[in-house]
Amino acid sequence: MKTILTNLVALVVCVSLALGGLVWLTKSDLTTWPDFSAVSQNPEAPLSPQVVSDFDRDFGWRIGDIIPVQLYIHQKPGTVVDLHSLAVEGDFDILEQPTFVTRDYEDGSKDIGIKFRIQSMSPAKKLNLKVSMLYRQLANGDDKLISIPAFEAYTSPTWDGRDIIKDGKPGFIQEHHMLLTLAFIFGGIALATTARSLRRRFITEVERARKKAWETRRQTARREFDEAWSRFEAGEYRIENYKAIVRCLRKLFRIESKVRREIELELGGGHPYREQTLKILEITGKVLYEERVLSREEHHSIKDLFDQIVPPQVGQGAVAEGENAN
Repeated sequence: MKTILTNLVALVVCVSLALGGLVWLTKSDLTTWPDFSAVSQNPEAPLSPQVVSDFDRDFGWRIGDIIPVQLYIHQKPGTVVDLHSLAVEGDFDILEQPTFVTRDYEDGSKDIGIKFRIQSMSPAKKLNLKVSMLYRQLANGDDKLISIPAFEAYTSPTWDGRDIIKDGKPGFIQEHHMLLTLAFIFGGIALATTARSLRRRFITEVERARKKAWETRRQTARREFDEAWSRFEAGEYRIENYKAIVRCLRKLFRIESKVRREIELELGGGHPYREQTLKILEITGKVLYEERVLSREEHHSIKDLFDQIVPPQVGQGAVAEGENAN
């Protein structure tokens, strides 16, 4: 039982970790924020937000390609960035509504992540994108333009003649998704293994407890039968002794029915001691209900039949293998 409780606690912990990881995956901020301290600040506008733009690449695009754009803005204390003022100029159009992710700080500053996708149908070799947004200074209510770096994309398939050439194998940014996927895979395997082991141990413990209860009833029935039979051997052929034998037999198999036909149905056709039980009840019934006197053979057949059900050594503490009737 202690092992089952340990495995049950382990199962609860695994389920809690899995649910916690799922909640963290869906609710937490998985955005990889840039280092805004490396961004130069305009000394003439100390409250101007700092901006970092992130593009997949600036070459090798085809007409109609969808280009993802990510802007990261660090909003200074005392200012508010107008998220509804996002506008683009140039050769590109925004395909969908931008998505915003924010992260607040205790000093009143805020990080803003903006993601959207753009597309251009222009056949030019060089495509331009200019993004603009407004921010407001809370002290005086002035609206000012945020300085966002322009984006230039080239439609050349390989090299466009510029001095900067990007070579090497392009990488795919997985962020935390690979680690999360592996964690859920191995966590699921561990959870399934723990659940299977717990189920197997639970079934084993239940079977062991059932067998233990059955053996306890067998020993009790054997002891009560021997006590009643010892009175027979002492010459006390009273009805109470036959009742004691019937009582221990009914307690052994938990028989509640009184009529023979109902007892047959209650025991079932697959009961291993069905014939012996019915025969003992039939013989004792001659004394209890018909007030007959049993012959010597009938009387001793009761003990022979009961010894087949519960061998005499069971009363001495031995446990017979393969005896697991209900």
